[in-house]
Amino acid sequence: MAMEPIAEGERWAYRKGSLPFEEATVLKVVSQSGHRKVRVQFEDGPNAGEVEWVGRPYLKAKWAERQAFVDREQRWAKAKSGRWGVPLGLLSAAALVITETMEDALARDRDHGILQTNDAPLLCELMQITESKLFLEGGFEEQGVTYLPWPAMKTVAMAKCQVHPEAVLDMIERDVESWSDSAEEFGYYKPMKSRQVIDLEKPWPEYETQKVAWDIVRSWCGESAQAQWSTLSRARADNARLSEILGRALDALERAGDERGANSLRKEAGRAFGKTPDWIKSLKL
Repeated sequence: MAMEPIAEGERWAYRKGSLPFEEATVLKVVSQSGHRKVRVQFEDGPNAGEVEWVGRPYLKAKWAERQAFVDREQRWAKAKSGRWGVPLGLLSAAALVITETMEDALARDRDHGILQTNDAPLLCELMQITESKLFLEGGFEEQGVTYLPWPAMKTVAMAKCQVHPEAVLDMIERDVESWSDSAEEFGYYKPMKSRQVIDLEKPWPEYETQKVAWDIVRSWCGESAQAQWSTLSRARADNARLSEILGRALDALERAGDERGANSLRKEAGRAFGKTPDWIKSLKL
């Protein structure tokens, strides 16, 4: 959440760490950037009367709005508490499904474990779940947006896998290929250390977590859906290879000047594939 603009003469609640709030009057603002310091005079607390330059992030809220700030902190803390102790692979699995297969306005992973939605009733309808499974203790609304704790996020991710397993498994396949392509092209590198290449047999922990997430998502889709998807995937691959072979054959015929043979092949392929000759004509390398 972006920091609220600050102005000279305003009274703000200063807090460092878990210490109590201290009232501070703003004397000088150099910039609204969160990286710049603000000159303040403390009005109460152990630093009463002192004038100091303080970091902008320590000015939490306007003095009159400090209780609302605390209430909001407590709401978020309660919502986040549901993800404590949850394995990282499980968190990543739910986040992967929601982030890669759903629109942000409908469902979004907020702070790695909190579900954000702009339309909870529609989300329930599309995922075929009851509101009682979504509106759990720890959820709250803020500025028209609903925030729900980890159990609700997991429920939605699992429901998506059951309602649209093919789309989810397609996404997993793309993610696996993306990681593999990156490994082949760039290699894996240890963060913050020398650029030591790590192959897929001994990748860094993030990749291990990703593999766990893939397995979890596949299990949510179910064995039957996986079997159907595998059959469809093989059929797609076979069609792609046949299309490539056909394209090469058409190209060879046209290079040889055999337009009649090429047209005949297009018609035969059109009948075999159930497509129009125009579609077949586009199959050229």
